[in-house]
Amino acid sequence: MERNNHQRATSALPAVRERIAREIAHAGGHRFRITGECFIYTALILLILVASANAQTSRTLGILTADREFVDWRGTGGDTLRGRHDSSEELTKTLHAFKTVWAPDGLHTSGRIIPTTSLTVKVTAVTTTRAEVVFAEADSTAMPEDLLWSSGQMATVAAGDVWLGSVVVFDAGATVLGEVTGDVIAIGGDLSIGEAATVRGDVILIGGTLRQSGDAKIYGRVFSPGGHRRPRLTLTRAWEFEDGRFKWAPTVSYDRVDGLRPGARLGFQRSQFTPRLEIWSGYGFASKRWQFRVELRQRLLKSADLEAAGSIFRLTSTEDDSVVSGTENTIFAVLTGTDYRDYFGADGGELAVTYKYRERSVLTVRYRNIDYRRMKAHGELWHLFRADHDFRPNFSTLPVDADSLEPHGRASSAIIELGMVPRERSGTLVGLNGQALLILEVAGGLLGGRYDYQRFIADVSGWWDSGRWHHVRLRALYGIARHELPPNKLFYLGGLGTLPGYSQKSLPGEEVFLGQVEYQFNYWKSNLGDAAFILFTDFGRAASTDRFWHLSGVKADIGIGMQFAGAVRLDVAKGLDDTKRDMRVSLRLASLL
Repeated sequence: MERNNHQRATSALPAVRERIAREIAHAGGHRFRITGECFIYTALILLILVASANAQTSRTLGILTADREFVDWRGTGGDTLRGRHDSSEELTKTLHAFKTVWAPDGLHTSGRIIPTTSLTVKVTAVTTTRAEVVFAEADSTAMPEDLLWSSGQMATVAAGDVWLGSVVVFDAGATVLGEVTGDVIAIGGDLSIGEAATVRGDVILIGGTLRQSGDAKIYGRVFSPGGHRRPRLTLTRAWEFEDGRFKWAPTVSYDRVDGLRPGARLGFQRSQFTPRLEIWSGYGFASKRWQFRVELRQRLLKSADLEAAGSIFRLTSTEDDSVVSGTENTIFAVLTGTDYRDYFGADGGELAVTYKYRERSVLTVRYRNIDYRRMKAHGELWHLFRADHDFRPNFSTLPVDADSLEPHGRASSAIIELGMVPRERSGTLVGLNGQALLILEVAGGLLGGRYDYQRFIADVSGWWDSGRWHHVRLRALYGIARHELPPNKLFYLGGLGTLPGYSQKSLPGEEVFLGQVEYQFNYWKSNLGDAAFILFTDFGRAASTDRFWHLSGVKADIGIGMQFAGAVRLDVAKGLDDTKRDMRVSLRLASLL
């Protein structure tokens, strides 16, 4: 019976369709044809009506405006606020002194609770001196953007995560290690943007300091009257380009071995958990030599930051990167003919495994196999000033003939590095911070090679910030090396980064210790940066292991310095072992670079 009913209904459908078509065609006494254009026009009209309706579904709750000194809230419920935001503590007290309160569950205003799910936050104006944010309530028919809302507790976008929307934090700090597609707004706390982070929208920070690390990217505008600590740049970082999965940049350097060395760096990675390929190549016009480095990295676990890497290279290398950066050294070489680093050829490869624990501790195990080659220093290379001054030979500060000691032959070594990086913390807050690095290197023996040695380094730094004005920096370094060492594995004191009261690398040795104490007073602050007055003293010794503990060989200096805009530092230092010793003047550009 059911089948018969279905057949009768099916057979009746054409007649029903025909009757409906006749009645529509004759409706109102007019005949017309139903065409595809009718449906298109009808759909467009409906879309316009829906868009118009949605445009009216948000009601403003208040507008938050901030300039360099004050923050204003003007709510539609009649509540108003105007208070200073010199510090997060003052701003927090002000925010809780009126009847509109930002809480974890939403906005409490005029006796109502506006939940986060129906709250929209729109940045309407951002400049370096002013920011304006509109808070609105959206009806259920609206589609508010996703919102990461936090009040009184830290908000974090983890590394590798993508937050599709905005981040809003009150009375607490925020850390962005991944990607935020909207805006980031933090009021009454500090904001840290990690090395691999990306913020597609604007960044507004009131009552705190913004710390932007490494290669972090902010595509929008930034309002941060409390300060913006940007990363140090190299000459070529401003010319980095990124196109989807590719990242490339030109490079350039100048030294007494390669002369002018232009090059290019290319990186490619499909996703976070696929291999990352990095290639660099350059040509030294003075050494007449092509150089390259090819490196492949792969994350091993999704649940832990464990990474393996392998590389092959042919380079003009140096062990002095920790003393003076390549870009800073290039500027001095071009301008004054002063090259602070010593060089050697390095052809070989490396395997490494790195484990990062909670973003602060890093353990790396390496195996490195290198063929050392002697590199000729070209003393007559061009530089802008001091035309009669020649570049010095490599390892010229050693008390014997450097050519006989230059690295030559194969070195095979195993290296263990344990590092602790600083906490992501603003320098405007009171507190201690620090970093440490331990390195153990063993070469030769079962590993083979010409050189057979053991080397250990412990480098610990700490700093104490008392607020906006006073800063104290401390550093302690100890190192020891035994057996047959190439000259690049010796320890050196003197000059930039160690004992500025003595000439560069004038104190070599197989064992070393160094202590440094520095006090910095920021006597002037502006949006362009701080101006600081610095007092410092350094003391240390480098010698052979059998004579190291003779206290008579300890060297010390004392000095004063000026730092401008966090970019340029000028120091005057004098060694204390000889009253007739001349004072030495040094210029540093590390903060700028």
